[in-house]
Amino acid sequence: MKYIMKQDRFGVNSILCPHVKQFVTAIIRAFGDEPVRLRVLRVQGRVIEVFNEDPGLALGVSPVLVYEDNDGVYAELREAYNKKDTKRLTKLWSEAPHFDLPRP
Repeated sequence: MKYIMKQDRFGVNSILCPHVKQFVTAIIRAFGDEPVRLRVLRVQGRVIEVFNEDPGLALGVSPVLVYEDNDGVYAELREAYNKKDTKRLTKLWSEAPHFDLPRP
């Protein structure tokens, strides 16, 4: 089980580095294709645990629903979602880069 926190020169930090307090964020493809920005707590097998404010309330999601956090991509996704432009939203999701899973 890996805890995903701030990137350092060794890659993604683990639970063995509790001094790191900044978690990596990601864009989650939520219900109805809504883009939601959440923090990544850990990767456990083929499940990525994400949370908003409280790590104790983490939610496990499939890696196919987790994308790299990018301000431009997120803004475009939110705009298409808010305008209910499903055709553009589908295209944007297909072009968005997936979250890069750490390698053991």
